[in-house]
Amino acid sequence: MSPGELNSGDREALEFAMAALGTIARYTDGMEAEAFLDDDRTRAAVERHFITVGKCVKRLSPGFRAAHGDVDWRAVAGFRDVLVHQFDAVLPGLVWEITRRQVPGLRRKLDAILTA
Repeated sequence: MSPGELNSGDREALEFAMAALGTIARYTDGMEAEAFLDDDRTRAAVERHFITVGKCVKRLSPGFRAAHGDVDWRAVAGFRDVLVHQFDAVLPGLVWEITRRQVPGLRRKLDAILTA
């Protein structure tokens, strides 16, 4: 198996990440920024699922991540680290922007990898 191929561990991590991204999308579908910022429960749930996505990315094999450089794996994992270790510095508006601007593209990229 070449480093960029999808082994069972990488597949499982991507499937868990896709599930978490889908949940984020479902929780925020049709929601406006103001409603998100006022909804502590949804914000907490979305942040929790971003942590899952980041942890899944950290479980991907280095060769797989290197072979799929079109995904900014470091940024995804780094956002997880901020949510976990610098929770007091998390700006809800930034979480909203990442949800709206980054999640759809990341879902498309991961889906393309899983279905290739």
